[in-house]
Amino acid sequence: MKKVLSIIAIAMLSNLANAQAFENKGNYVNFGFGLDPTGRVAATFVGYNYYNIGPLVVGYERGITEKLGIGRLGVGGIIGHSFQGEKYGTYKTHWTRTTVILRCAYHFDFNIDKMDVYAGVGAGTHIYSRESTNDASYITSSGRIGATHYVFGGIRYYFSNNLGVYAEVGDGLATFHGGLVLKF
Repeated sequence: MKKVLSIIAIAMLSNLANAQAFENKGNYVNFGFGLDPTGRVAATFVGYNYYNIGPLVVGYERGITEKLGIGRLGVGGIIGHSFQGEKYGTYKTHWTRTTVILRCAYHFDFNIDKMDVYAGVGAGTHIYSRESTNDASYITSSGRIGATHYVFGGIRYYFSNNLGVYAEVGDGLATFHGGLVLKF
């Protein structure tokens, strides 16, 4: 029995030694949904309704180095779009925020089969818009653009060679977002 367990353990360890979830010249596309750091929890009180959706997130990353230290570098970009609104009586307000960020990540090579652990930084812009109505005859709208940073850490797990899930935490785009990742 010990011999069988030893053979299984050696086979598992040799499989882990060859694992590379993040590769040089690999392309990765994320599709996700997250929690907006500027939003409040959706609520309904007497006469007051509030909602917060997003951000909806799409990202791209490409591996740009062979092994560098204990991992590899990847660069890319990410776009997030959030919706918020409130209604009280005849007063309604709707906000949107689109965030565009260029980012760089370091992917640690922990030799864990099908798993990619990474951390990174980025910089970009928030594009805000707001529209308020008091009744059918009074509408105001405004917009602004502001710079943002993005500091993040995440993990990807692949079910097959090309499809997996990811989860990412950070500051600047979303407190948390996760979803599907495609590798090609």
